[in-house]
Amino acid sequence: MPHAEDVTSIAPPARRYCLAKVGCTLPCCSLPAADAVPDLTRAMVPEPVCELCGTEIDAGHSHLLERRSQRLLCSCTLCAALFEQGGPRRYRRVPARVASLPPLRTAELDAPCRIPFEAPWPVTFFSPLAWEQRVAVVRAGPERVLRSSLGLRAWHQLSAVNPFLQYLESDVEALLVYRSNGACTCLRLPIDRCFQIIGLLRQCGDSGARILDILAMCVERLSCEAIAQSDETKG
Repeated sequence: MPHAEDVTSIAPPARRYCLAKVGCTLPCCSLPAADAVPDLTRAMVPEPVCELCGTEIDAGHSHLLERRSQRLLCSCTLCAALFEQGGPRRYRRVPARVASLPPLRTAELDAPCRIPFEAPWPVTFFSPLAWEQRVAVVRAGPERVLRSSLGLRAWHQLSAVNPFLQYLESDVEALLVYRSNGACTCLRLPIDRCFQIIGLLRQCGDSGARILDILAMCVERLSCEAIAQSDETKG
C-alpha cells in the first residue's frame, strides 16, 4: 500500500471546499470527474465559518448532522459541543473517533441477505440511519460512486455474526470496508470522514488508477489514526 499522506493536500489549492460537504451533496456520481464539480454554494467555504454562529473555523473543523435531511453543517467546537449528546434532536455532533475493526464475516449470511462486494468497488460504507429505519450503502470504485440501501433484516443478520457493528452510532458513524489484493480492512469512522473521501474523489480523481491510489492512501491514513487513538486510550 502506498505511503500515507495528508489527503487534504491533494485537493486543488485554488478551490477551497469543505470536502465532507461536497461528498454529502454528491453521493452518486460518475468518476473520474476532476473538472466536473458543480457550483455548490453550501459546500464552498472560501473563508470557513461556523454555520450556526459565524465564527471563523479551520480546515479541521467539526460537523453537525441534520438528521432528517442527512445534511452536514460546518461547526465550531463550541457549537458542536451543544449537540454532543444523542437523543431526539434535530442536529447531532459527528464524533471524531476512528477505530480498526476485525475483518467482516459474511459467509454465514443467508443468500437473500448477501452483502454485495463486487470487485469494481474496493470501498463500501455502511451507515445505519435511525430516522429512516434503513442502512445507507455507498460504494466507491474507479468509475463511479453509487448509493443504495440495505434492508434492516440483512443488517441485523450481518450484526449478529459481527457483534462489533451493534456499537456503531446511528446517523453519525459508518463502517468502512476496504478490499484490496485479497485483504480486507474494516474501520469504524465518523460519517463526515466517509464523505470527505467521496468529495476528494470527485475533485481529484482524474483517472481510474488515481482513484484507486486515493482510496488506498485514505484507508492507510485512517488506519494510522485508529492506531494512534487506540494508543492514546491505552495511555
